[in-house]
Amino acid sequence: MRRYGGDRRVVFPLLLILIGVLFLLGNFGLLDGLAVWRLGDLWPLLLVLIGGLLILNRLLAPQPARLASLGLVAILVIVGTVYLLAYPVSGGGSKDFKGPAGSLAKAELVLEFGATNVDVRTESLGDDLFQAHFEYSPGEPAPTATLDRETGTLTLKQNPHMNPFAFSGSRHDRVVVRLNDRVTWKVRISGGASQMGLNLSTGRVSGVEISGGASQMDLTLPVPHGTVRVAISGGASQMHIRCASGTAARITVTGGVGTLQVNDSRQTGVGQLTLATPGYDSTADRYDIQMTGGASDVTLDTR
Repeated sequence: MRRYGGDRRVVFPLLLILIGVLFLLGNFGLLDGLAVWRLGDLWPLLLVLIGGLLILNRLLAPQPARLASLGLVAILVIVGTVYLLAYPVSGGGSKDFKGPAGSLAKAELVLEFGATNVDVRTESLGDDLFQAHFEYSPGEPAPTATLDRETGTLTLKQNPHMNPFAFSGSRHDRVVVRLNDRVTWKVRISGGASQMGLNLSTGRVSGVEISGGASQMDLTLPVPHGTVRVAISGGASQMHIRCASGTAARITVTGGVGTLQVNDSRQTGVGQLTLATPGYDSTADRYDIQMTGGASDVTLDTR
């Protein structure tokens, strides 16, 4: 097979000029700066383009290689234009939701929203079932809220990206959810957070499920009624759980842990660690806490 050195002296400078012009237009306000950054979502196509240019310059004579390379650059420009038209830039911002409690005595919160900070708590909200405040990043879809009154399921979520190029794992700024403490709640949270705080100390909970992990997680629980299960997966660097004084509780941590402490009892090691408060097995109202994914420091305080 004949191999040619090709001519890359035109195509690569054109790419650099094109990228520079786009950012220059954004800096002068002639092009939406968010749109310029959104073009970064097309980085996989840029890798394909560079690989294609290298192959063409190895296999084709200089003139055909140059023409084919310019064609690839033109295709990239067209794809970028279509991408911005098909997936317009969102400026981000904030959004608030609330809904009436009505006759609901039991409800379930389903929160599907990754964030830098997640704050969920029970409070006296009068006639409101919930109040929610979201702050989301530019270029991300706005959150939505739906309430199924037949099942009592409140779903707060962010619709996922429908385009194939957007970076995954985008983190959002802040989520604040207030729940009516006259209602018995089951809480399910997914998406993860850098800092997650759940203060459910007022009212009643029937269960808690948290997935996605967090760097720091604080969970405050009310007095239990029956055996209330708490499931936490995804791990946490630091995990602190507080219960009402004298509450019976057992916690099992699997998947690696540094230190597990329940009141004055302390275990250190890896694998699976389990600690329980005195009289847990003979107490009807208690918490059964299961944590998977590991953590470096886990504390449970029932004093």
